Amino acid sequence: MIFEAADQGAEYWVTNKLPKALEDFPEKAMKARLAETRMEGYQQKINLFYVMVMPHLSASKHDQLVNCIADFLDALTGGSFGAEARASDPPRARLVYSTAAELVAQLRKTAPRVTITTILFVVGAMIAFLLLLFHPLSKSLPSGWTVI
Repeated sequence: MIFEAADQGAEYWVTNKLPKALEDFPEKAMKARLAETRMEGYQQKINLFYVMVMPHLSASKHDQLVNCIADFLDALTGGSFGAEARASDPPRARLVYSTAAELVAQLRKTAPRVTITTILFVVGAMIAFLLLLFHPLSKSLPSGWTVI
């Protein structure tokens, strides 16, 4: 999703947007409005993703991730985003990709927070495994029954 947003943003920022008075091709204006709408949609999806992931982050990684998301969203929809007339901005298009890569790298190196529930689940699974390992079912079956 992040690189899809970056692709949309890079395409947006390398394209000129002429004022409506000078626009010879209304489909270009409509394409620019659609690109803006998609980018705002990606921004909402990324914010929702963050809300869903936040409870699973350790406190030390929280601020780093918030900063990476803010940098990416600023690159994506900052500057003259949404202006009626806008010149292409190739440096911003490159910034969109570099901040997207930083965000993905940060997400990949962020380990989930270890909770008491996780610890209890792992300990319970280990105990269950050891019980099955040292107490085979064949010993507890009624006489005459066999395990195939």
